[in-house]
Amino acid sequence: MDCLCFRIVALLLFACGAIASGCRREVADKKGDGVSAATNVSSAVSAPSVTAEKPSADLLAANRMLHLLDDGDRAGALAMARNLMDSPEQKVRLVVIDMMGWMGKVTLPELVELMEHKDEVTAEAALVAWEHIFAEIENEALRIEEVQKAARSLKRQKMIETVFFHLDECDEKASLLALSKCIAETKGMCCNPLAKDAYERLAGEPWVSSARTLELVSNKKNKEGKNE
Repeated sequence: MDCLCFRIVALLLFACGAIASGCRREVADKKGDGVSAATNVSSAVSAPSVTAEKPSADLLAANRMLHLLDDGDRAGALAMARNLMDSPEQKVRLVVIDMMGWMGKVTLPELVELMEHKDEVTAEAALVAWEHIFAEIENEALRIEEVQKAARSLKRQKMIETVFFHLDECDEKASLLALSKCIAETKGMCCNPLAKDAYERLAGEPWVSSARTLELVSNKKNKEGKNE
């Protein structure tokens, strides 16, 4: 598994006090070779340790969640993750976020929700996981769509700004059209002024109207055609 799964196991080992007892962990790769993450987590939970505290109900549930994922039950693991994402325990939320980051774009709505969490560590971890998944999306239209979905759902300025900055990685003309549509449709919403800022950054001029955006994009296309 990738680096996200390494963090999942590390967090659970730490939470169970197993790191202090020198527990050795191995994580399977995507082909399933070696010892599975869930197997190691289970061993960590049951490993005797003088300093270990009894795992909480949520931590044990997170352990079962990883077992489901390890057994190929992605739907079951995701259902448990959705139940645990509001856990009062930060370490449990972080395990959930890391697993969601590993599972891919199906978890993007939940990660956007967690980006609003009052705990900064949780919110930042959710943003990192969202960015990890975003980077894996190859379809340009889908990338822009996910940015728009996230920006319209979020209320925290910092998160909205960060999400909009990812349009710099997308096709400029498509991004301008998407931002123009967002500006026109989100008056009064938190993302509206930040969409205008992103638009001005990409266009080099303030947003005026959808018609002006179409003209600007058309000019860019004509200019590119002449340069070819």
